[in-house]
Amino acid sequence: MPGDEELRFEQVARDLSPLLLRYFRLRAGDAADDLTQEALLRIQRGLPGFDGRSSMKTWAMAIARRVAADHFRRRRPAEASVTVEDAIDPAPGGEGLLAARQMSQCVRDQLDTLAPGDRRILLLHDVEDAGMAAVAKDCGCSDGTARVRLHRARKRLRQALVDHCEFYRETDNVLRCCRKQEDK
Repeated sequence: MPGDEELRFEQVARDLSPLLLRYFRLRAGDAADDLTQEALLRIQRGLPGFDGRSSMKTWAMAIARRVAADHFRRRRPAEASVTVEDAIDPAPGGEGLLAARQMSQCVRDQLDTLAPGDRRILLLHDVEDAGMAAVAKDCGCSDGTARVRLHRARKRLRQALVDHCEFYRETDNVLRCCRKQEDK
């Protein structure tokens, strides 16, 4: 007959699994199932020490955030997704310079398609390296609002890049880009 802790964990897992899975799908895509399992294992291990100072959901989501952070910290560079910073400011030398120029041109072209506010916040923060306080001041909003706007602008740029460009890594691990056929 299962013990009280096992029954308690089964109930917690049944209640929180869908929430954890949605959380990880938004952040890690294909790795969501594995990360959900990892979070549930950590919840199971920590359940005897849970003292109820917060709700079970709050406590479980704190564990999920740590699992996600650990996942992204562990990823090898070759597995890392292409970031806006990689695409805007690649730094290969020699023969990689042409690919870097082409890639930067792809990014510039997609930046030009964004709304002026999105373009401005990306250029300020990611290209000109302005701090969040300076970005917020320029936008006339709070730091928190500026962070949300930056996140959304990056998301829009990333989607535009996915829609119009193909990124890949050569065997020498240099990031490359080419326009999709329908955009040529």
